[in-house]
Amino acid sequence: MGGAIAGAATDDAATRGAAPADALLLPSFDEHLLGYTERGAVLDPAHFERIVPGRNGMFRATVVEGGRVVGVWTKKPLAKRTRLVIEPFPGAEVDLARLQAPAESWGAFQGVDVELVRA
Repeated sequence: MGGAIAGAATDDAATRGAAPADALLLPSFDEHLLGYTERGAVLDPAHFERIVPGRNGMFRATVVEGGRVVGVWTKKPLAKRTRLVIEPFPGAEVDLARLQAPAESWGAFQGVDVELVRA
């Protein structure tokens, strides 16, 4: 597998000149968000509490489209697959079709079949 980050281009895609993914499922504590004190460029400050509930330092996994954090996601293991539950921020339009490839990449890395659903 090309990498641990869901949505990352595989080595083959990179050598063909494919554009990087613009929809990502990033893990908790990913530096796309965590690495900066000023996060306004990637996250509407009104949604910070949804990423770090209670401002307790525990960052949730994020949904990124076009470089902006537009929601969070969780995983729910089931008998024969893992369900990835996408929770868009209020007013955000999250396209599940754009997240299908990152979800499948995550599933392949984890060795599980995945199902994408909206919360």
